[in-house]
Amino acid sequence: MRLFAELENKVHLVRFEPGLIEFRPAEGVPRELANTLREKLMAWTGERWQVTISQEDGAPTLSEQERARTEARKARARETAPVRDVLEVFPDAEIREVHAGAAPRPDAHERERKR
Repeated sequence: MRLFAELENKVHLVRFEPGLIEFRPAEGVPRELANTLREKLMAWTGERWQVTISQEDGAPTLSEQERARTEARKARARETAPVRDVLEVFPDAEIREVHAGAAPRPDAHERERKR
């Protein structure tokens, strides 16, 4: 679990291809992370892996990417008529989660409002 948490929260992927991972560690990453990951990958895949540390920025961490996707879903939800209506009535309300589901037809909310 510790390795998973470190990879998800503290690793900025710079390059990935079969047999090669290059990353920039965030602050607080144990020095031995590259070696640990190399050993685990070899044990899990039976293949030899090269795992190197880079000074390049790399991609956002996996947790940063997920936060960005969540915020994008919330922003899209705010743009829909039903959510806009609720936020108009309850201006201090906040969107905590957005769950995937059947997307309403664009005119469905208007028909409901006219009833």
